[in-house]
Amino acid sequence: MTDTCDKRRVVILVATCKRPEGLTHLAEGLDLIYRNDPPVALAMVIVDNDPAGSAKSTVERLSKSLSLPLYYGIEKTQGIPFARNKTLDMARGIADDVVFLDDDEVPEAGWLEEILRVRMAYGADIVTGAVNPVFAEPPPEWMMAGGFLQYTRHETGTTLDRAYTNNTLVPWKLIEDSRIRFDEKMAKTGGSDTHFFRRLHLEGAKIVWANEAVVSELIPKTRSDAGWILQRAFRIGNSSAYIERDLFSWSKSFFSMVLGGGYRIAKGFLTWPLGWFSGREARVHALRQIYYGAGMISGWLGFRYKEYRTIHGQ
Repeated sequence: MTDTCDKRRVVILVATCKRPEGLTHLAEGLDLIYRNDPPVALAMVIVDNDPAGSAKSTVERLSKSLSLPLYYGIEKTQGIPFARNKTLDMARGIADDVVFLDDDEVPEAGWLEEILRVRMAYGADIVTGAVNPVFAEPPPEWMMAGGFLQYTRHETGTTLDRAYTNNTLVPWKLIEDSRIRFDEKMAKTGGSDTHFFRRLHLEGAKIVWANEAVVSELIPKTRSDAGWILQRAFRIGNSSAYIERDLFSWSKSFFSMVLGGGYRIAKGFLTWPLGWFSGREARVHALRQIYYGAGMISGWLGFRYKEYRTIHGQ
């Protein structure tokens, strides 16, 4: 094997809370990459956001069976941005690059090589890759037909103004120099990763899409119904409004969120009746527009919807 001292150090950052099976699958998937002598020195930081430290026994078991170096810590203050900031604290001094992954994901074949290749090929500061949903139970046909459980994908090399913590590579120096952290006021609302990467983009970071750098994500049954789709739409609209108000002027955020939200609501009400002729997925698409728009307007007015009081897929 190549001497790891000569390799760039890439640390996978994972925030977890009461998902031992997902964490195990992720660590085992990364260990397979590590055993195949990747072009970088790979390690994994795991921050447990359960104050009781429920992931400790899982990490101890994995440390005995895996070759991949694991670093474990507990963040007792509950909330996703607190845990993500703790992962950054733990990565300091041991990482040249960090990769954010979720604790319900597993990298697919060629993932690491591709995300590194895209960075070099396109001169990217940040590289974000694709997520392939894998369903714990087959979802209803109308949900698949409507594309509600699919993630947006782009052509490799596409430049973006945002990224998420479900499959993204960032150089440590960029984080250190910018001093940008995850906004802890968004502890229960979600969207702190969008806020984080949009701030980095506004500071000049080039974000590039890697369509063949794929991780698979387990979708639990609790996400396979219309209620979750509509709740999610409202939450995304709501957190988007907070981000827009925080990063941009009053007038710009008003036009994008309040007027934009009103447009979505009107469009939803106008198209919903047509869904009775074209299928349930069309009706849910219309309702999703209404919920998204309502989230945008309410968020701009100061209401904060706290979706992450519930952990899906425990």
